[in-house]
Amino acid sequence: TRLRARCLCANLTIHQKKAGDSRRAPTKMIAPIDFSIAEGKAGAPNRKSGTAGAPEVKKKDPKPELGDSEALITVSYAGLQVPHFAIDVHLTFDALESMVLEVTGAEAAYQKVFGAGKLLKRPGDGVAATLHDVGVRPGSTLKVVCTSSKAVDEVHERDAGLGKYDGTRGFEEEDGLERRRHEAAPMFAAPTSGSISDHGFGRIEPLLCDPLSGEEYKTPPPSEAKALLERLAGDRGIQAIMKRRGWRVGLLTELPANEETGLIGKSGQCLLGLNKNKGEEILLRLRTSDNKGFRPAYAIMETLVHELCHIVHSEHDSKFWALFSELRKEAGASDWTKTRGHSVSDWAADRRPPA
Repeated sequence: TRLRARCLCANLTIHQKKAGDSRRAPTKMIAPIDFSIAEGKAGAPNRKSGTAGAPEVKKKDPKPELGDSEALITVSYAGLQVPHFAIDVHLTFDALESMVLEVTGAEAAYQKVFGAGKLLKRPGDGVAATLHDVGVRPGSTLKVVCTSSKAVDEVHERDAGLGKYDGTRGFEEEDGLERRRHEAAPMFAAPTSGSISDHGFGRIEPLLCDPLSGEEYKTPPPSEAKALLERLAGDRGIQAIMKRRGWRVGLLTELPANEETGLIGKSGQCLLGLNKNKGEEILLRLRTSDNKGFRPAYAIMETLVHELCHIVHSEHDSKFWALFSELRKEAGASDWTKTRGHSVSDWAADRRPPA
């Protein structure tokens, strides 16, 4: 009985609380939040309306209707939205560039036309090739990418400001290199007694025999080979160019004509001269392939000038050939090929083998 009385009291208390709550001011309900996706776009939830706030979608330009012989042209220019247009594939490249110029203001030089992901090559000036001739077919789509002249100028200005080294030395740098060469210690011994001159060649030594076969030279003999080397070393033009640059060669000697250096008519190529360690030694090929005479002296002189150039330039690049041309002119100005007393073509005339 007591337990039943307690339950009745408890139920009464609960009903009294509910009755009191109903007399209170109604509680304001919060609108539900809608996390649904509207129109295929994910938007932020909107508490006021309960619908997602989808971002505004830009409407694409409608594609024009294409004729039977037309292609679609889309234009990309500095992020601007340029209307699409159609063009007849039988019109020329110039016509397309003119149409793009009208809608963008970009000159033809700043236009690039792409078709099927590839850059279409513009026909040369004066060639009236149509779009169809370069592979554009009706119904296809071409994309024209335009660049403003201002953007191109800005890129050129940035490149100019980078100061990239292009491989070309200025006059001041060349003068500094030449000065350091003159101040550097010599790579070879000072000329001994009996040398041609202090700024020319230290020693003159002919070969007594062929180093490969051991056969002694008899016609012409080593004495005549030495005389030819001395006349080459003492030539007015050679002395002038060596004195002007402070060049000095430790040893001027003979390069043998054998199978190791190449024989005319038997070898694919023949070695005519050699410069060791940029002037420590210069070897010249004096004798013919049969070792019965001397090569033309003017040809030996050109070989000597060639080997002198290797004192400065090791490789046969453009700088080497420019120096070679300069030295030939300087030597010619000293009349080493004009004055009869110093013409090397006359030096060995009596040493050539009889026909």
